[in-house]
Amino acid sequence: MGKKDNSVLSVYTAIRVFIKQSSIVQILQQRILINVFFKEIKVVGLSNIDMKISFLVAQKAMRTPVISWFAKKMKCISVERPQDLAKSGTGKLKVKSDNEIIGVGTQFKKEIMAGDTIKFMGSKIPEQIVDKVISDTEIVLKAPGINIIEDSELAFKIIPKLDQTHVYEAVIDRLTHGQSIGIFPEGGSHDRTEMLPIKAGVSIMALGAMARDPKCQISIIACGLKYFKPHRFRSQVIVEFSRPYKIPQNIVETYKKNKREACAELLAEVERRMKDVTLNAPSYKELQQVYMARDLYMPRNPKNLTNEQINDIQQKFCKGFNAYRHTPELQGLLQQIDDYVKELKVFNVHDSEVKQIRINFFRIMINFLIIIPKSIAGLVMLLPLGMLNKHLGEKARKEALAGSSVKVVGADVIATKKLTTTIMLYPIFCIGFSTFFFYLTGKLQVFLNVIYPNSDLEFTQRIIWTVVFFLFFPVYSYFCILSRDMLIYNYQLMQSRLLCLFYTEDMFTLIQMRKNLKQKVIELVDKLAPELFQDFDQKRHIKRRKGSSDNLETQYEHELELNNAFEQLKEIGV
Repeated sequence: MGKKDNSVLSVYTAIRVFIKQSSIVQILQQRILINVFFKEIKVVGLSNIDMKISFLVAQKAMRTPVISWFAKKMKCISVERPQDLAKSGTGKLKVKSDNEIIGVGTQFKKEIMAGDTIKFMGSKIPEQIVDKVISDTEIVLKAPGINIIEDSELAFKIIPKLDQTHVYEAVIDRLTHGQSIGIFPEGGSHDRTEMLPIKAGVSIMALGAMARDPKCQISIIACGLKYFKPHRFRSQVIVEFSRPYKIPQNIVETYKKNKREACAELLAEVERRMKDVTLNAPSYKELQQVYMARDLYMPRNPKNLTNEQINDIQQKFCKGFNAYRHTPELQGLLQQIDDYVKELKVFNVHDSEVKQIRINFFRIMINFLIIIPKSIAGLVMLLPLGMLNKHLGEKARKEALAGSSVKVVGADVIATKKLTTTIMLYPIFCIGFSTFFFYLTGKLQVFLNVIYPNSDLEFTQRIIWTVVFFLFFPVYSYFCILSRDMLIYNYQLMQSRLLCLFYTEDMFTLIQMRKNLKQKVIELVDKLAPELFQDFDQKRHIKRRKGSSDNLETQYEHELELNNAFEQLKEIGV
């Protein structure tokens, strides 16, 4: 991939599952940071990608010290985004017609130029591109213009038109020299459940490089970033790389004659490949239903499945949902799944807890009590950093939401803020605690002199022990982070077992509801999947158990029997 005749243009999607995490994760390649901030990362198709990638990074992000340092190390190309330079316009706007705007107290000739974009604040009117500035109070818009006419006066922002020629030249130069480029073609960060329209820049860069150098062969690799509650610490993510798509020479020839037609053709192919590696649904609710159906279908022990198989199952569930979501069968199943999710919320339990509810209560409690004394000191020391991160993350979320028209709740920036804040402040925390440790050794010396008059802890020894503490503290912090995961896991399991004591009949109903739903999901998959995927039966990852064709359990599944669901209750006298 490093040769001149085989450059790679990696296309990363900015779509986030549930709540998104910003693209800084792509910049942070250091494994220790990844292991600390993420509980689990599954990578699919890693062999398809050249790891030496130069990313296009927003100039706004380059002004952040931590991101800037990593970006420079990776030789990233900075891009000034027009939306980052948006400024509030003077006065108010009124819609005169579909392509004419009049101003009240405005200064159009001073503030606006042809090609700039007008963003209407507090209105459903989409952004409009200025075609001509007539006067300080009148402008003409480019077609198709405004299709929503409002009589009220509206505040507005001006997004300037930027000349990005130098960016295109920098990317094309690197591609023609055999280097790989990573780009986020949606043009920004968001937390929607569907992709935003892809910008034309990706096609201009790829086709421009191949048109300039006939020996340059560009391969496009789509990358899907599927995050699971990444605004929270220790989240999970699946990173999937598609197979390389070598741009056909005929598109390049078309580009030389008709750039618009060639770019549109390549963009359509890029969008299709990006959707193949991402999960798209109309809303969060429907996306959650897809995930719940997938979880019900999955075996009890998914460790028998590879990352590629788990990712493929996930993709097929999402594609199946989009293909059959209007059918009565799927609508009925989704309604039952929604009822099941509501029941889970009533009892404040997760589906995984219902599935694992037979685990021995006392074993869980013992594990919980053993972990606490090992990690409580470190967790208390890290608590101020966690609280500060939460505050700054929420502040960044509100600011991002106020300045964006594509964000749903603005939570996509929380993880980035937490990450950069931790990287900057954690060394200060280590120095602070090490200084406090040095102070304590001095106090210990005074205490030892009272008990043992001849005892002596020299200054040099105190320095040595402080250095040891400084080096050991990050290791202990990481151990505490892992212990925190186990504490949360065991607490949730204890909670579900205690519910069995006080709501026995309700928990029986919940278990039965899950079992019935699982059966219906398997039946629906067996019926519809072969229609959508021709090779489904031959390549299915979870096969039926050998025996009766009516047996709906999978070869890995060991479903909980209702009769012994509460067999452990006898141990506590119930």
